[in-house]
Amino acid sequence: MPLYTNAIYLVRANLVQIHEGGRASLIVIGELTQTQFADIHVEQTKYSQPLLQSPEIVFLGRHFYNSRMVKNAYTIDDLLLQVESALDVTSQVIPTNRMTGMKSTVLRNDGYGNQVYDQAIFEMTSRKPRAELYSVIPKGDHISPSPAAAAAYQASMAPSTVNVTLAPSIAATALSMLNGLDEDKLNVK
Repeated sequence: MPLYTNAIYLVRANLVQIHEGGRASLIVIGELTQTQFADIHVEQTKYSQPLLQSPEIVFLGRHFYNSRMVKNAYTIDDLLLQVESALDVTSQVIPTNRMTGMKSTVLRNDGYGNQVYDQAIFEMTSRKPRAELYSVIPKGDHISPSPAAAAAYQASMAPSTVNVTLAPSIAATALSMLNGLDEDKLNVK
């Protein structure tokens, strides 16, 4: 199977990190099958493109996140299903001179009323000698996620913060408990 056993957990971690404003790390999520790797070579040769040197698939996720979550209102769970489907062992290489990609061979119910074929798009030059999973496009998603549902999901993903204002005496007691100090040594008024 192209995806490693822990790939979905790693992809989720990168997407969450991006969502929280962080910088995701480059991760290895799987390998192309021998057939997929050979088929990509055939297409690259046909269009005089540099040959992919490794079957390894890497992932960062920023473009994927911005395209599918921010622009199209999909959830992280939706994105993970798209990745699994597009990088399935049965997925086939898409013949084109503009990009390198693979398309799932099995229709998937996307949960929004669509039957889709997920199409993986690879970036082949930045992460040489490996293919970077740049994005996944759910082909056939005529019914989009609702903006209201997406907003609710985004809000549920927001980092939790609690702003509490304490009276000075309560703050001093809390600090003394945390630091093991006596209240009278803290010089609180």
